Amino acid sequence: MLLALARHAGRVVTRKQLLGEVWDLHWASSTKTLKTHINTLRRLLCDDPATPTWITTVRGVGYRFATH
Repeated sequence: MLLALARHAGRVVTRKQLLGEVWDLHWASSTKTLKTHINTLRRLLCDDPATPTWITTVRGVGYRFATH
C-alpha cells in the first residue's frame, strides 16, 4: 500500500484505486479494511493521526502521500 501511495505522491489516490493496486478489485473488502491499513502505515511512519504529515485523508475521495 505504501508503494501504491508513493507512486502517486502529491496526488489523491482514490479508495478504489488503492484497492485495485494493492488487492484485486474483485476482492470483497470494505473501506474499513483500507482505513485500518492506512492507520497502521501512519503509525509505522510516526505520523501523528491528529495532524498527519505523510498520509492525509481527502474526505470522501481517498488519500494523498506527501512529497516532502
